[in-house]
Amino acid sequence: MVMTSSLFRRLLAGTLFTCVVGSALPTEQGLVSYWAAEGNAIDSVGQNNGSLQPGTTFVQGPVGMAFFFPGSVDCGVGVPDSDSLKITHSLGIAMWVRLNGLNQNDRQMLLMRGDSRPGFDPYYLGVDSAGTLIFHMSNEQNQEANIGTNLPVGSTIYLEASLDDATGQMQLFFNGQLRAQTTTGVRPLRDLDQNAQPGLGIGCHPGWPQTPYRFPFIGMLDEVKLYRTSVFERNGSLPTAFQVFRGTLESGDLQSLFVTDQQYLTVRNGAVAFPTESPITLIITATATMQNPRSLYFLERGRVTITGLVQRLDLFDYQVGEWSNLDTRAAPANDQTFIGVASNPARFVSPTDREMKAQVRIKPGGPVFTSIWRLLLDQVAWRMV
Repeated sequence: MVMTSSLFRRLLAGTLFTCVVGSALPTEQGLVSYWAAEGNAIDSVGQNNGSLQPGTTFVQGPVGMAFFFPGSVDCGVGVPDSDSLKITHSLGIAMWVRLNGLNQNDRQMLLMRGDSRPGFDPYYLGVDSAGTLIFHMSNEQNQEANIGTNLPVGSTIYLEASLDDATGQMQLFFNGQLRAQTTTGVRPLRDLDQNAQPGLGIGCHPGWPQTPYRFPFIGMLDEVKLYRTSVFERNGSLPTAFQVFRGTLESGDLQSLFVTDQQYLTVRNGAVAFPTESPITLIITATATMQNPRSLYFLERGRVTITGLVQRLDLFDYQVGEWSNLDTRAAPANDQTFIGVASNPARFVSPTDREMKAQVRIKPGGPVFTSIWRLLLDQVAWRMV
């Protein structure tokens, strides 16, 4: 059995995946389809089996065999459209990729769901003529959201594209490192035109050869996965406990910190009479998925009910035994999502029990708090690889 680090790094919301002896397939949260490219285009977890175009071959890849596309018009994998591909909330795409060359006259598609109409492509990963990798989505009104980053020619990269429905975070990761992100209100449209060759394409436009669009990829793709969950929903560590200092827990519980569903964890400050008194502090605890992560991201979403306050986010450094500041900024009066990237991430994981701690501290912008206010948190999570 071949097992790779990519199989072991998946953590569900509080539950590790299970791996059955004799099978290399993990149970991953929200996994819709998995094209392993082991000499065929079979979907190993779903019913979205693909058809190989004549120009598609196989080469040795990072995990067993891999799809190889020479860039000719007759290469690619076509997958018929199905209800399971109609992803309209959180979305994830992951694969190994090696781009072998650029097409100066056309785009290249790694994975695309769409039809033969101009626009109205729910989601795709493509490369333009300048070598920019583009993660794209279109909604029912053909409004678009796009983020991009350079995809180097000749490098083998583990690529992850992610849309988190709760926060609107749209992200691209290379080998676990965040490369591009934005916040968007666009969500992928559901239904394609059934009379316009709808489907999903790997290494090509899904409608080829029945449509004039081709977009052939030049290079290698392996372990292609499609999810209805985001990176944070799959690989996140969620809170296990919290403490409030100099404040009163007004409503909410740990469940309020798991998802952005407006079920806030609501904290109200105590009376502040002197500027020397400590700010309100909320300490949140979680358990890490690994002891020595290469990358660690901390996500916090929430707001305060008045303006003029300052929010400080700290992670506990177990190597020196003290808090380390991740970010200090004006506390948002409207729901905002903050994602902080921690340097030297292993220091924020306890060497004895993999505990992690974060603290959210709110203090007045002036010498004292001047009115009653509330801190409302709607999501907290750690993500590591």
